[in-house]
Amino acid sequence: QILGDAIDVMQRVREIGIRANASLEVQDGPAGPVRSALMNELEELKGVLAGMANATDERGEYIFSGTKPSEKPFNQDGELNPDLGNNVLLSISDTQKVTINRNAKDIFSVGGQSVMQIIDELKGFIENGAAFTDFQASQQKIDAILDNLNRTQGQMGNELKTLERSYEDMSSQQLINAQTLSDLRDTDLAEAILRLNNNILGLQATQQTISRTMNLSLFNVIN
Repeated sequence: QILGDAIDVMQRVREIGIRANASLEVQDGPAGPVRSALMNELEELKGVLAGMANATDERGEYIFSGTKPSEKPFNQDGELNPDLGNNVLLSISDTQKVTINRNAKDIFSVGGQSVMQIIDELKGFIENGAAFTDFQASQQKIDAILDNLNRTQGQMGNELKTLERSYEDMSSQQLINAQTLSDLRDTDLAEAILRLNNNILGLQATQQTISRTMNLSLFNVIN
């Protein structure tokens, strides 16, 4: 859900960057109403994305901190925490693993810049009336962040389906085990022992027959 919301926010950031690059007029000036409105909206969107990148679960642990859930991914300046852990892998079978906690660096950063820093850079371009190439470079970074978000969301969607299938398989196995246990509890112990003894007697008789047959065959060969 967080990744989906982040994609929506980044799409708006992208739209602002395109508009700023294509239609800002020089006479609007650094403090003009159009530039100010766009910059203010970018500041709000940056705060929203910072909250998403630093999101916590119901236990208060950071979702995008990998193996170190107590470490906050980004500080107030949008700088990445260098102490974040690796992705967390969960084994659900002998051959299957799914990632249940990721490092924010692989999602909300590109080229050593966090998404918050990229937005700050875009704000600076808007304020100062940067060149086309500057806006183009900023747009490429925004697109790269969107690629990260879409790729990660797709991976997590597939892994969620894998977990759901695994859960269904386990639930089915639990039902089978419960039925087996119920059948065992309902079994008459004396009758079960009698059947077991009869089976053992039958097996012994079969073994004796096979043994006599083998001995007879060996006697014929010798003669």
